[in-house]
Amino acid sequence: MRVRKLMTAFVAAGIGAAGWFAAAAQRPVANGLTFLGEAVTSEQIDVGQAIYQDHCASCHGVRLEGEPDWRRRKASGRMPAPPHDATGHTWHHSDQELFTFTKSGLGAVLPDYESDMPAFGGC
Repeated sequence: MRVRKLMTAFVAAGIGAAGWFAAAAQRPVANGLTFLGEAVTSEQIDVGQAIYQDHCASCHGVRLEGEPDWRRRKASGRMPAPPHDATGHTWHHSDQELFTFTKSGLGAVLPDYESDMPAFGGC
């Protein structure tokens, strides 16, 4: 039950980010939107937008713009948070990869990769 709720929250966050980008670009979200093979409701998009604002926007930007100079390493050697708009690279990852990055951290997909992004699986 807890895993299903967690997955629903991550799905909502991902779809919310997509919905937020579509709204910010003044384009309607297409009918029949799916995430991980399941239909997405407008309610899930609303929940996802709230989750994104609460947990993601501080690094990835209120308008999905990412951190400044996101392609250059920080003094710590880690990469800044990339944008989630069309200028970033999120689009080339599958829904499943993005879900895994968010739930388990980037190290779950890219071993030994150090990132400032926490894993949200315990939330």
